[in-house]
Amino acid sequence: MDTKVFALASQAGPDEATTPSADTLLALNVINEGRKPVKWTIESVTGAIYLKGEQETALGMNKFMLTCPARGPMALYAIFDAGQNTDDVMTWSTHWLFFDEGKMQIEDRLYNKSVKNGWVNLIYRVDATLLAAIVGAKSVIGVGLSPAPGAAIFSGFAYMPFEGGAAKLPGFLQVCGPR
Repeated sequence: MDTKVFALASQAGPDEATTPSADTLLALNVINEGRKPVKWTIESVTGAIYLKGEQETALGMNKFMLTCPARGPMALYAIFDAGQNTDDVMTWSTHWLFFDEGKMQIEDRLYNKSVKNGWVNLIYRVDATLLAAIVGAKSVIGVGLSPAPGAAIFSGFAYMPFEGGAAKLPGFLQVCGPR
């Protein structure tokens, strides 16, 4: 457990109780709304580097990866578990990039859509507009599919915390550069 929890508890006297706010409890990971903290890393494989955000949730694993191959264009990979709805989700034609308070349709950038090990795997070509939206994100990022642009439902992830990714993105792009 985080030592900050103990420090908070020690603020109360012997006959007192401390009641932290919901935001404080979230920040200390005492409550997590079904989501573990996201881990942002810059990793490499032969011939490529990538910025990866990975978050385990009550609904499964979510991954957001911006890849930079030694040769070829930059790509965005999104991986998530659609559960028992995977077959239906794979027929949905509207694709979204979620960022902070906004969203943009990205199905015109779709390069590949498949199911691997039960997870939806999406690959998008990254152009200047898509990259600008990602670079502009500060607090959250996500990718999802819906059956139509105005649909009230989607499958994917819309609220992956992005502060750690946003902090690593400038260095990643300095090495990778615009493609």
